[in-house]
Amino acid sequence: MPHSRFRLEQLEIPESIPGFTLRCYQPGDETRILESFNRVFSVGNAWFEPRTIARWNWQFIKNPAGTQIMLAVHDETGEVAAQFAAVPRKFRAPDRSGMLGESVDSFVDARFRTALRRPGLFVVTVKRWCREFIGAQGDFFLYGLPIEAAARIGGAFLNYQCVENSLALEKNIEEKRPFGGPSMPAVSEVYDFDGRFDEFWRSIESELGMSNIRDAQYLRWRYLQHPEYQYRIGVVGDAARLDGYAITRFGAFDDRVDQLVVDFLARRGDADTMRSLLRWTADRGLEAGAKRISLLIPSSSPWFLQLQRMGFFVRSTKYEWNCSQNRKPFETHALRKEWHYTLGDTDLA
Repeated sequence: MPHSRFRLEQLEIPESIPGFTLRCYQPGDETRILESFNRVFSVGNAWFEPRTIARWNWQFIKNPAGTQIMLAVHDETGEVAAQFAAVPRKFRAPDRSGMLGESVDSFVDARFRTALRRPGLFVVTVKRWCREFIGAQGDFFLYGLPIEAAARIGGAFLNYQCVENSLALEKNIEEKRPFGGPSMPAVSEVYDFDGRFDEFWRSIESELGMSNIRDAQYLRWRYLQHPEYQYRIGVVGDAARLDGYAITRFGAFDDRVDQLVVDFLARRGDADTMRSLLRWTADRGLEAGAKRISLLIPSSSPWFLQLQRMGFFVRSTKYEWNCSQNRKPFETHALRKEWHYTLGDTDLA
């Protein structure tokens, strides 16, 4: 990771840039944002699918944790020349709760890239975002899984720090009974997140160290309201209490198409519940035509080793799990040891 040449806290933030207005998102901006986003991200990308207004509204406007977007608007044309955006999520650590921002969908239109040289239009837009959304009452820090080019820019200009190189766990599900025999707990498929999920979260959150808060409100937004992806939810438990859950869909991650375990929770050491949930996920994958199930968790998780004992193999991915603007007690070494995450904590699945 390159060392930062420009520390954001050392940059002077201009109140105005000749020819541009820097400001937070305002209702109605979404049309111009999507025009610029789809133009910028389609360049050189034969597989690009234009972002829809339904997807944008879900990700930013309907998010129960709020909207965090900073824009550089070209005064003459009204076009969005640059954007820095984050998807905020409620977050807990052992001694405090607050917010994180997942950095997503950020860009500078090449036509305006030379309008402000060093530190540059994009970097100044980021700096203004940080002033607005990071601080004593703001997000604890930014995070994301940038591809190599974005990580290089972030490392050079924005203090990106690599928490770890992301590793996927995968298992072939074409073999007979990939997760053992029939004596494990039963899994039921559900279609909503009821009060049992809130109670289960409260009972398990202390086992996770640092984690995005997975209460029912968040789970409904993240998985039931998504306008494009269809998720399936399996639970172990009864009408009064949960012992664990898994959320899955058939789809692409890291240039592969697998049955993805997008999110899961089970009590530490409860291997029977985990096996049941994984077997249920494997069955959903076979129905969809998948050959493998795949998931993403940190190497510090107790499940990282236990899943290998269940037959999962580890493979590298093209992503780094990065953070930026983090402060004590969220320094990189602490996050590497304590932070629990899954694919569902990203916009990739």
